[in-house]
Parts: sequence; structure tokens; C-alpha cells
Amino acid sequence: MTETVSGLSPATPYEVLPGLPPYGPAAEPFSSTGSGTHREGFVVRFAPGSGQSWVGNFQPGLSGFSAVIAMPESRNLLVISEGEGYLVDPETRTCLGYFGGQIDVAFAVPELAAVVTCNGLWFEAIGPAGRVWLSRRVSWDGIRALGGTELISKERLGTSAINGCPSRST
Repeated sequence: MTETVSGLSPATPYEVLPGLPPYGPAAEPFSSTGSGTHREGFVVRFAPGSGQSWVGNFQPGLSGFSAVIAMPESRNLLVISEGEGYLVDPETRTCLGYFGGQIDVAFAVPELAAVVTCNGLWFEAIGPAGRVWLSRRVSWDGIRALGGTELISKERLGTSAINGCPSRST
């Protein structure tokens, strides 16, 4: 599943490309392991407000889910390449952190200023500077239905995360 956003504008300062551009500067390689940067991954063009557009090539993880999600209350973007998460600052062309590997779903939760991801076994909230919390394992064999942000309680964020499961804050 790939979320495609067309056009570059201040509202959507990125565009998912069908592949590496055959012309122009080489794409910036991103890999959580340091390997595989020579092959095509999930390709995204960024148009930061303060500079020239650039292309990032993000190596895949272990699921079929790819997306670009704007981080609430931040200029940073969360790029998910087939399950591997990259927290990217498009202004500096840097990756602020890697996480996931098998992310199946992700959605922004503005009231938490975070994006919540799920790999089918547990949930993780990623804020503009990195991990906000990680739930304990909530399933042994996957999560088949996810009803939205009502699963997350802002008031309980410090002591519990999802469905009453204690969280580990970092």
C-alpha cells in the first residue's frame, strides 16, 4: 500500500516518485543498515521552504506499507519504506532516526504531536524528535482491525498507551 501525493507546494512539500529520476543530481541514499543504498527503494522528492528540491531514496523494510506523513507541529516528515521508518528533516537532508522494520499502518495524532505506527504486534508513537512511547506487545498474531485514534488516550499517555497496556517511555 503506497500513499501517493501529487505536486509540490507548501502544504505538501514532498512528492512520491515512481522511481529514481534519470537526470539531475543523484538521490540521497537512506538505509537503516547502511547497505542496499545502490538499489532503488521508495523514492521521494522534497521541496523544503528554504532551499532547492532534492530526492531521497529510502531502502525498504519487511512489509508492503509505504507512506510519507507530515509530523504534527514540526517541519519533519516520517517516511515509511515498505515498513522501515525514517524521520527526515527535509531542510537539512538528514535522517533524525530509524525505527520499525515491519510497520503495517501509521497515522498522525495531532493532539499528541506524534505519528502512531503499528507492526501488528505493538504500537509506537513517534514525535518530531523521535520515539515518544512504545507499548508492550498487545497481540500475539497480528491486529486485523484498527479503528483510528480513539484507541489512544492523551490523558493516559504517561502511564499507559493502547487499550490499557503499560507503555515504555523513552
